[in-house]
This record gives sequence, structure tokens and C-alpha cells, in this order.
Amino acid sequence: ERLLLEHHHHQEYLLKMSSAVAVTPGAVAKIRGAKGGVVPSGDDLNVQVLEFDGSNDAFRGVLNDGTNKMKCTFAKDAFAKDARVVNSGAVVKLTDVVFENTNGGEALVRKFSFVNENGSPEFKTPGAGGKTVPGVVNSRRSQPIASLNPYQPQWTIKAKLVVKQNTRTYRNARGEGKVLTVEFVDSEGTAIQATLWREAVERYENVLEVGKLYYVSKGSLRPANRQYSTVNNDYEMSLDGKSEIVEASEEEQLESSAKKIFEKAFEFVSIGNLAKRVNSKKPTCDVCAVVKSVADLSAVKRKSDNSEIQKRELTLCDESSNTVQLTLWNALATEQGEKLKEMTNPVIIVRSVRVTEYDGVSLGTLGKSEMQIFELDEAAKASVEEGDVPEKVIETAKWFKENGETATFKTAAEGAGLSVQQRGGKLAPLERQTLVDFQPEEIPSASDKPNMCIVPRASILIIKDTTLWYCATPEEGNNAKVEEENGQWYCAKNQKTYSTCKRRYIISAKVADESGNCWLTMFNDDGEKLFGYTADEMHQFRENDSDKFENILKEALFKSFTFKLKSKVEEYNNENRRRVLTMSMNPIDFAAESRSLLSKMGIEA
Repeated sequence: ERLLLEHHHHQEYLLKMSSAVAVTPGAVAKIRGAKGGVVPSGDDLNVQVLEFDGSNDAFRGVLNDGTNKMKCTFAKDAFAKDARVVNSGAVVKLTDVVFENTNGGEALVRKFSFVNENGSPEFKTPGAGGKTVPGVVNSRRSQPIASLNPYQPQWTIKAKLVVKQNTRTYRNARGEGKVLTVEFVDSEGTAIQATLWREAVERYENVLEVGKLYYVSKGSLRPANRQYSTVNNDYEMSLDGKSEIVEASEEEQLESSAKKIFEKAFEFVSIGNLAKRVNSKKPTCDVCAVVKSVADLSAVKRKSDNSEIQKRELTLCDESSNTVQLTLWNALATEQGEKLKEMTNPVIIVRSVRVTEYDGVSLGTLGKSEMQIFELDEAAKASVEEGDVPEKVIETAKWFKENGETATFKTAAEGAGLSVQQRGGKLAPLERQTLVDFQPEEIPSASDKPNMCIVPRASILIIKDTTLWYCATPEEGNNAKVEEENGQWYCAKNQKTYSTCKRRYIISAKVADESGNCWLTMFNDDGEKLFGYTADEMHQFRENDSDKFENILKEALFKSFTFKLKSKVEEYNNENRRRVLTMSMNPIDFAAESRSLLSKMGIEA
């Protein structure tokens, strides 16, 4: 009986297959992904027609390729005059079909011919409908990344792998392990960073490919660590040996590629608004701008291993009539930078650049940064409907063609109306705050990024004279600490011994403004401004002329300066403590402070 039953099922399957042998695999995906919506005339597609309805001259139905379906409308002139009907289940060859991205996406069949006119049961590709094959899943219920939160016990996302960093090795009390950081993006353009640990790395490290679509499940979520994550998401994913990452089917891969979905949404920020991102919780963004100039390739040495890193400076501009410097690093500097050097005012999109306060406001690429380059004239003539050039690029190119040559540009810092605090000729795009405002009662997490501000006027109240300096190496540019051993000075960092040392200030002082007071740490340059002497000279005074030493300390009290401060939180004995550091300390520029106050009142000075 069992053999007869299996034979019967096999005959039924062959009957279904007989009407669908000519069905084109992935036909629906090819229709949806047709460039400009028009399927090339040479790409004849065989599909099964289901649910045909010819009432009221509507001629509607559903196209089925065995794996995917889509709604369709048949043009009236696609039929013979006296035979405007398609049997449900018939197989047809589409010789002229277009994709209309309305009502969720429909196909308009303008010409077709029958492969099999007789109706037959709905054809399904063996394995479709959620059944998995080794390493590949054809379909599965999933949810958007934006809906994830740490309180969901079970979830599955369908997302494309867009970033895969190098695997790193770490050591802790439990031994040695591997960690791999990746980034997924779903069909809504929402991204999330995921970290694979130990067993998950061993299992998936050599399987995951950037650009492929995966189902990810059985992981955990936690709040994103903004200190290390540049992804715009409140959460990040942690994947261990129990987690599952399964590759989507070939049809789903083709469809996602053809429809250009599962692309990370751009987070464009105009150059005029970049100053708001400096020292913020979102220091990365995407930019679309015209390249005004390209500098020659140069190199800097990495301190850790003395190796050279290639860099190149670009000057960018956009519709805000502001300019900004972008530093390209490594391959972007050598390869893409050389291409830009040969072009005239190209438009570029750079994804994931870091906004820094260098020169007031500037940009720098990261290891995950990506660049797209567009010819100015071609971009200005392109249309959004063609889909080859992003809409933002077209807008920027047209603006520059019409106004770029005659526009008057300001730097991003100047355009934001930032006041000038001199530190090596650099602008400081920071908010002015009182000492009390800069030290809220609630101490943030030690993992949060440091806060920075400008205190326009504060005075020195107390200087702790127990420790005013430390002993450093005498080498220029090397401020590492040294210890005295038998009349010599030993540096544990570079394991060198020196015959002498150079003292550098590290001062703990209490300052006050109109709102309150604050303990802070000052460093060498500011110590020399405060005392008027180097740390080595102050050491000599303490050893040989204590009266002069004491007088210098007294004269420094109640002096007033403009401070640029940084507040960072450090964990000590399982307790978070705030530490305030002086980034710079300068004489008060009363004219500049007056202009700043007038500017707040809307008065130009």
C-alpha cells in the first residue's frame, strides 16, 4: 500500500510539473527589477497565470513562477478579438511586459503567447514555502530591524550584510577568543551592528559574504555603545553559538538586487549643519557634495608601529554655500583620490564619515567609509526616473552648474557663526556654558563620549602644590613617564634609559565662575601660561629658592582665563567619577566675547 501511495503522489507531481516545465525560474524577480520598468524584448519569460478575471473588461490575474507571485493586468489588444480569456493555471510566454510600481507593484502584459492553454493546479517549486535546504532558506517570517528591542525573547530579521570587519582575537579571564563585527541592513534601510563571539565566529566567519541576504535569529540585543558604534541605531546585536544565520534563497537574492532594496538609507547632513555634529552622540553622517579641489597624496606615521598611512585632502562644497575639508585615508586616498584628481568638480557621495573639530569643522573617512563618484555634467542631466543617479546627486549637480561658479563660500565653522578660540590657529565650535551647567548632577555612563564646552571666564581659586609636574623623557614628541634609577631615568614604555629628564606640568586646580566652581586638571602648555615658567624652572625654584616658588604660586591665584574644557567619566572602585580636563586656557578676548553676546541678541557687530 505504501508503494502504491508513493507512486500515486509521484504521478500527481509529474502532472503538475507537465504544465510548468517551461516556467522561468525567478521570472517575477526579473520583472520587478527591470531597468526603467521595461523587460527587454529578448528576455521571454514563461509564467503560470492564476486567478484570471476577465469581467468588466478588467483582464486581471496573478503571475506565478513557482516561487514568487505578482498581480498583473493584461492589455486588451494582447488578446485575439474573440478569445479574451486565460484559463486559470495556464502557462504563457510574456513577450512584452512592463513593471508599474503602483499599488504595491504590478505587471502590465502587452503581448503574450500560450505555452499550455489548459488550466492545471498551482505550480510550486519543490522546497518553496519555507522548507530549508542546507545553508539556504527560501522564505521565512521576519520583522523589521526598527521593531527590535531587548525585551523580545524571539525574533528573526531578513537583512543584507553590508559591512564585515576583520576578525579580532581577545584574551580575558576565561581564555582566548575571537570576535567579529558586522553590519546588517533590512529592506527599510535600517542598519544594526552585530558582534559575533567565539563559536559564532568559528561557524560563520568564512560563510558570511558582504552583499548577500541572510535570515538572522536567536541573538540578543543590548543598548548600542556609542563609543565604538557608528551605526545610527539605539541597539546592537550580540550573536553566540546558539544564534542562527541562514542564507536566503537565490530568488530572494536576485529580487533584492534587482529592486535595489536592502540598501542602507542615507543620512545626509549638509555642510552648513555639520557643526552640530561635532562632539555629539552622532559624530558620523553621510555627505553629498561637489569637490572644489583635490590635494596631492601625502603620508603620516602611525605612532604605534611607525608605519605610514596615506592621506589626501579634499575641499567640498554644497547648496549651503559652505565648504569643508575631507581627509581621505588609505585606499580611498590612493585609488579614489587619484581618480578625483583627474576630474573637474565631480559630485561625490561619501557614506559614514566622522565629523571632527579640527579647523573648527572637518571630515575624515573611516575604515567602513564608501565613496561614489559622479561626473558633474552627466549628473546634472540625469533624471530620477532612470534610477542610475541618486536624486540628491542630481540636485547638487544642478545647483553647482547654476550657482557654483559665482557663489561666495564660507567655511563650515564660519557659516555656523562659531566664535574663535585660538589653539594653534584652530576654531573651537563648542557651546559656551557655565561651570555648573557643564557638571550636571547626574553622572553619565563611563562608556559615553566626553563632553566639551567653552567657559568664557573663570578664575583660579586653589592650586594643589603637592604634585605640579611629572618626569618625562627628554625626547621631542615623546612625553612618556620616566622613573629615576641609580641616577638614570628609565622609560617603561620604550624600555630606554636616559641621563636626564624633562619635567612637564600636570596641575590640579579649583576654578570658579559666576555659577559655581570646579576641580580640573591642567597640562604642560597651560601650566606655562599660568606660571610664566617651565616645569623644570619651577623645580629649580622649589629646590633652591622656595620664596620665589611660593610667590609664583600666589601670583597665579585669581587670574582669569577663557577655558576650553573636556569632561570624561571614569570608573573607579565600581563607581563612576567625573574628571574635568583643560584642553586650552587663553587670556580673555573681551572683543570676541562681546561679539558673541551681540550675536545671541541678533545684532551683527
